[in-house]
Amino acid sequence: DEINRAEFDRDGVDLALQAPLERWGLLEAGFRLGRVKNRQRPGIGLPDDEDRVRSFFAGVVIDDLDRFRWPSSGRRLAVRGRWNTEGMGATRPFWRVVGEGRLGQRLGRRAVLQIDALLGLSDQEMPVYDWFRVGGPYLIPGYHHEEIKGPQALAGAVAFRYTLVGQLQAVARLGAGNVYVAREDITLDDLRWGAGIGLVFQSRVGPLAVELGWRDGGASLFSASLGWN
Repeated sequence: DEINRAEFDRDGVDLALQAPLERWGLLEAGFRLGRVKNRQRPGIGLPDDEDRVRSFFAGVVIDDLDRFRWPSSGRRLAVRGRWNTEGMGATRPFWRVVGEGRLGQRLGRRAVLQIDALLGLSDQEMPVYDWFRVGGPYLIPGYHHEEIKGPQALAGAVAFRYTLVGQLQAVARLGAGNVYVAREDITLDDLRWGAGIGLVFQSRVGPLAVELGWRDGGASLFSASLGWN
C-alpha cells in the first residue's frame, strides 16, 4: 500500500469458513496471519519496522444487485469486522467494523436511482495502513481515493443515471462524508461534499465510465474506470 508518500508491504494468509445463503448472501469467519512492513521514506517519521498481524474476522453479505458497481435493481448490505488481538501475538491490537450499503432502483424505462453508504468504526488504535478511505467518485466526487482517510468514517452518495441510447448512460452524482479521530466526533456538521457528472457505457468487458467531479472549494477531478470493481 502507498498512503500519500508512506509505503507498506503486506504478506499473509487468510484461513476462513464460508457459508452461502442461497444466491443472495454469504457468511464468513476466519483468522488472518501475516505481517506489515513499514518502508522508511525520506521526510516521513515512520522508521523501518514490521508489525505482526494476528486477526480474527467475520462478515455477512446480503446482495441481490443485478450489477455490482452500477446496479439497476436490487440491494446490497455488507458488514465486516476484524479484531487484531495481542493475545495471539499481534504487534498492534485493535478492532474495526465497516458497514456498506447500495441500492439500485429503476425510475421508469430509462432512469435509475442509486444510493451508496458507508460507516466505519474502530477503537482509535488502528494503524494508519488500515484506516478507512472514503474519497473517489463513488462516494465523494472531486476527492482522490487516498485524500480522505481516518480511523472512523461516514459517507454517502446519491446518483441518477439516464439511458441516452443503447448501453450509453449519463450519470449525475452528489456525495458527502468525512473521517474522524474518535467515534464520539462523528457528526453531520463538518461533512465534505462533492458533485459529479459523467458517462457510463456497458461494454462486453465491463462498464466503461468517465466522470468529472467538483468538491467543496471548487477543485475538480477527472476519473476513468473499466470493469466491474
